[in-house]
Amino acid sequence: MPNSAIDRQFYLALRDQEKAEKFAEHIAELTTEIINASLKFSQATKSAYESELIPKRRGGDKNFDEADQAKLALGAFSFFMHLLDRCFLDIKTKIMRDAVFDFIFENLPNHVYAKSFTSAPTQIQELVLNHYDLRTGQLAEAPVIFGEGLEDKNSAAWCAARAICDEDLGREDHRLLMIVETQLRQGLEKLSLAEHVTGMAELVWLASQCRQTA
Repeated sequence: MPNSAIDRQFYLALRDQEKAEKFAEHIAELTTEIINASLKFSQATKSAYESELIPKRRGGDKNFDEADQAKLALGAFSFFMHLLDRCFLDIKTKIMRDAVFDFIFENLPNHVYAKSFTSAPTQIQELVLNHYDLRTGQLAEAPVIFGEGLEDKNSAAWCAARAICDEDLGREDHRLLMIVETQLRQGLEKLSLAEHVTGMAELVWLASQCRQTA
C-alpha cells in the first residue's frame, strides 16, 4: 500500500530546485535506458530468429517486418515497465511512481512507435498504455521474475515471452518463444531499474525504504 507520509516527504523535497533537477535527470536516463533496451530486444530477437545458425522449425516460418518489430519492442517495454513498477511497490510511494510513469508514457511513443503506427501521438500513447495495463495484469500473477530457468511457467519472464509470441505476434512457435524469453532476460540484465529507483528515493531521504528493493 502507498505510504502517505513518504508521499508528502517526496512532494516537499522536490520544492528544492537542485533535487528536482536531479530527479528529472534520473527519469530522463531511465526513460532512455528502457527505450534503448526495448529497441535492442526487438532487433536482437529478429536477428536470432532469422539467423542461419539457428535452423527454423518450418520452411514457412515468417521473418519480421517493421510492424512485427514494433510489436516486439512494445512487448519488451511492457515487461520492463512491469518490473519497474515492482521496484516502486517495494518503497511504497505512489507520487514518485506516478511522476516517473507519466514522463515515460508521454515520451516513449514519439521515440519508438511514431514510424511504425500511423495514428496520432495521443492515440499511440493510449495504445501503449492499454497494452501495458493488460500485460502487467497478466504478469502480476507471476511470483518470481526469472524462476529456475527458461520455460519456468511461474516466472514473469516466461509469461511475458509467451504473451509476446501468442498475443502480440500471433505466432505459436516454441523456437521463437525460447528466443524471446532469452532476449528478455538479457535485456533486463543490462537495465538498472532498481538502481534508478534507489537513486531517486535517496534524493528525498527515503534510503531506509529503498534498501528494501536490494
